[in-house]
Amino acid sequence: MIAPLLLATTMSFADPAGAKVTLDEPGMLYLVDFWAEGCKGCIEEMPELERLARELERTGRFCLISVLWGGWRGAELNKFAERYGMGRPLHSDPDGWLEKLGKPALPTKVLVRDGEILKHHVGGGAGAYRYWKPIVEKALAPASP
Repeated sequence: MIAPLLLATTMSFADPAGAKVTLDEPGMLYLVDFWAEGCKGCIEEMPELERLARELERTGRFCLISVLWGGWRGAELNKFAERYGMGRPLHSDPDGWLEKLGKPALPTKVLVRDGEILKHHVGGGAGAYRYWKPIVEKALAPASP
């Protein structure tokens, strides 16, 4: 993993009802997945990320946040979630976090905890579960003395 990058402000997104979802729960590890319709790699990895979330969210210390890029909001987010068989809500990015992270590319993922970006990864597709599971498990493991 890279050295953590401290964010100047806490990341937040909007759920389909327009409510602000802030990534500020102490100790919670968030994997933020920025994706777009028409992005082949984004669509290919979706079931694998859902699998990762199903397995690791049970710990109460991990949360996958799926962010649909492209200005979609409200009921449109629910339509996309239904179209792609997602078992979780989609979020919009009204604060433009994808752009704030650098040159926008999709899919992009950031692993965030306590206001720090632990990992920033661009690219994806098949194999996302194999790639992310050990990274997330290592971040969830208790620190060695």
